[in-house]
Amino acid sequence: MIPVRRTARGFSFLTEGLRLIRDNPDLRKWAVVPFVIDLILVVAGFLGGSALLPGWVAAGVGWVIPATTGWIFSVFYYPVLFFFWLVFLIVWVYLIYLLASVVAAPFNAILAERTLMKIGMIAERPFNMAKWTATSVKMMVTALIKAGVFLILGIFIFALSFVPVLNVLSSYLALMVMSFDSMDYSYEILELNLRERLKVFKQVFPEANGMAGAFAVTLLLPGLTLLAMPAAVVGGASILSSVPNLGRKSW
Repeated sequence: MIPVRRTARGFSFLTEGLRLIRDNPDLRKWAVVPFVIDLILVVAGFLGGSALLPGWVAAGVGWVIPATTGWIFSVFYYPVLFFFWLVFLIVWVYLIYLLASVVAAPFNAILAERTLMKIGMIAERPFNMAKWTATSVKMMVTALIKAGVFLILGIFIFALSFVPVLNVLSSYLALMVMSFDSMDYSYEILELNLRERLKVFKQVFPEANGMAGAFAVTLLLPGLTLLAMPAAVVGGASILSSVPNLGRKSW
């Protein structure tokens, strides 16, 4: 498959994920819980953040220009308020994304596992509560470690966003991190180590670029990225079906 078609396939991974969820009752069942978790976090996050932000902005501007300066304060307040809202949306969405990735990790993991079964990458097997519990604990620990790594990476990317030209690169890096994370649940089910995960990610790099583009579109509506995560997990698993012999290692 030529790179353009592969990139286009990656760009459509969310719609492919939605299609698989729609057509498979088993996937729909497991997609409900992470979707509800993401919805609660989105609503709570934006309600809490929108209530706090005006006060933070007023305090920040007031520290630079006292409110007693009258019209000067008003002139600076509203542009800074607008800027802080943009920064807030980026930072807050990223933080909620990290929190959701930890809280919903056990359910995203089983969603990835069921998807890998549906597309024939691993053998079908019945749900096992004991194994799911063990996997959930492992995924929670892994998600916490990933959240810490992605938080540090996010700070670096956020710093780059203030530098012309590099801000475009920083946005691209953030989107690629999200693309990698969408497939990481499947990597975990397939028991790939870090080197193997990076090798597979390199093999699906054109698709990953398309996935990054799809995530960029979801950012046009704040919160949509998080609500689309169940579809992203399923779509990310389906992307891996193009990698030869992947899935035979542990199954």
